[in-house]
This record gives sequence, structure tokens and C-alpha cells, in this order.
Amino acid sequence: MVPALGQHRDIGDDLNPALGIGPERGLVIIYDRANNDLAVFNKSQAKGERAMYVAVLGEELFGDEAYFAASERFTLEPLREYGKDALSVADIDGIDWIRLIELQIKHPSVSGDFQIRRSRDFFAMLAELREPFPTSGTLHAAKFSVKFTGSKDPRTAGLGPPCKANYDRNEDAHLIETWLRKRGFIISRESDEAIELRNEDIDVFALG
Repeated sequence: MVPALGQHRDIGDDLNPALGIGPERGLVIIYDRANNDLAVFNKSQAKGERAMYVAVLGEELFGDEAYFAASERFTLEPLREYGKDALSVADIDGIDWIRLIELQIKHPSVSGDFQIRRSRDFFAMLAELREPFPTSGTLHAAKFSVKFTGSKDPRTAGLGPPCKANYDRNEDAHLIETWLRKRGFIISRESDEAIELRNEDIDVFALG
């Protein structure tokens, strides 16, 4: 089970009957009530399976299956706006450094023009080549190399707006999403229901 942002509780016994399944290994569901945000990390990464969990959680928490329906959750624009500073982890305990190692840019065209650039350190490469960060096209996806404190080797995290994120390990989710939120990669959402929920026992829960 991943570390919680605050308190956490295992809700597997509550939700498994509603889902019609037994406990699933490698499944982590986190609801961050402070930001009214739901994150689902299912090992299979099947979209239909994830949609099922999202619908059940929306119904269980707010009586609305569509409450957490896929919408814009992530953006890569901080890379353009802040440059290398978007990778700062000075205020994130548990991460030593993060580097951008791959960037996919989609350019408007009938045939579908994708530009993919890879480097061990994208911003160091731009500095060496004296190139500016790309200003045209849509930032379609990115991969990051993340060095966790105490880990011998860095691990990879991928981000694909509007709502796709992939981590090498589910247990990495808490720290990476803390960084993503602080640097503006996660689009904030708020609601009256979330404010009311703050006054209840649920802070963050995990299912796994």
C-alpha cells in the first residue's frame, strides 16, 4: 500500500463487493480530499478497468458515477513556463532529483506530426546546443528520470495529458504526485462536496 498524504485506510472490504471482484494485487486508489482529486493505479493499465473503479468511487463518495469522469487532470505546460525550475524537488523530501528524458510534441497536421526527442537530461541538452525550449506544438507526453532518496538507481515516470500517468512502482505515486502538484503539472479541482468531506474521517484512502 502506498504512503498516504495524511491518514489512510484500506477500503477493500467496502468496495470489492460493489466492484464484483476479489482483492486485486497491484491496485492502488488514492483520494486526496484536500484537492478533491482521485488517482487510480491499476497494474494492467486497462482503460475499461480504470473507468470501472472511477465510476464506483464517484458513486460511493458522492452518489454520482460521473463525478470523477476523465477530464483534464495533467498538463505539461509548466515545462514551457518554468523550464528547468519545473523539475525542482527542493521542497520534496524523498526525491533527490528529477530529469526530463523524453518529450513528445504534437504539431497540427492532417497526417499527424509527432516530434519525439530523448536525452539523459533534456534541459542540459538544450543548454549545450543553445536551443530554447520548444514554443510551438502541443506537449503531448513526457518521461522523467526520478532519483528517490535511498534508491541506487533512478526510476521512470511518464505523463500524458489529459489524464494518463505511469510509474515504475505504484508506491512511487505519493511522492511523484506531490511533486507534480507543487510544480503545477496537476490541474486543481475544487467543489462544495470536497469541502464537506474535509470535515469527515476520510483524508486519503488507498486500496491495494
